[in-house]
Order: sequence, then C-alpha cells, then structure tokens
Amino acid sequence: MQLEILLGKLELQLEFAEMRLGSAKIRVEEFADSIMIETVQETILESCKTVARAAGMKQGYLDAISFEKNGFLKGDVINDYSKPSKDALGSVVPLADYFEDGTVTHFIEPLDPDGVLAFPIQSGAITVTGFSKGHWVKGIRAMKIMSNGFKFGLERFLDVLTSKINRFLQENSIQ
Repeated sequence: MQLEILLGKLELQLEFAEMRLGSAKIRVEEFADSIMIETVQETILESCKTVARAAGMKQGYLDAISFEKNGFLKGDVINDYSKPSKDALGSVVPLADYFEDGTVTHFIEPLDPDGVLAFPIQSGAITVTGFSKGHWVKGIRAMKIMSNGFKFGLERFLDVLTSKINRFLQENSIQ
C-alpha cells in the first residue's frame, strides 16, 4: 500500500516535470522578450554610442540612437538624427544616413530669400563669416558608425542574453 502511494506521487511529479519541460521553450522566449529592450540598451546601443563618441559625433547624434521593439523577439536599432530642411517642402535632412553611408560631391545653393549662404570660417583662433551664392562641397566620408557599433555590440548582446537566460533557467528549474 505504501509503495502504491509513493509510486502515485512519483507519477504526479513526472507528469508535472513533463508539463514544465513542454512549456520551457515558451517560457524562455517570453523571458527573453521581456528583457530584450534592457539587454539591447546595455550592449548594442552602448556599443553604437561608444563608436559614435570615438568618431567625434555630437550629443544630438548620440541621443538619436535608439531601439524600437516591433514584435515578439523583434526590433530595430535605429538612429534618426536629422534636421528640418529649409526648402519649400519642409522635408527632413537625414544626417544619420549621411554620416553612415556618406555623400558625394554636391552643390549647395541658398534657400533663404536673400539668396546667400553664410558659414563660419575658422583661421587659427579667429572665426569669420563667409558668404556665398552657392558652392560645391566635397561630401561626407562614410563612417559606418551604426553598422560597426551594431557589429561590435552583437556578440556582447548574445553573451549577456545567454547569461540572463541561463540564470532564469536555474532560478526556475524543476525541484
């Protein structure tokens, strides 16, 4: 009789263990999804910001680096650093894209009603204002800040995420 009770309890424990194992994948995925934003911020975004600082980017560029979660275990690392254009359409100049991919040599023409560009010219410790009715600019060298930051941060992201998942599994193991 005593053996039957013990075998019954063992059978219940095995059924419980089987249910827990069956739901383990779902529980791990839900846990990973719940810590995804935090983990991306402390790894990939920090890496992108470190690369940006090393490239001499200003705070506005750093502040525009972010992560947008757009689904279960999905999201995008983005940089939407831009400024409004003064053209008639009121479009936005995607500066982050220009720094990432570079630009070709191009002509800049005045957009204000006076038809004149004004820009600072640095000569040693003296800054004077230059004027132009339009001029050619060399373009921006592709810096690949976001690509490199993502690449450098991805391995750390995977390591940190794996570590957090392993800790979660240990804390929630079948006793």
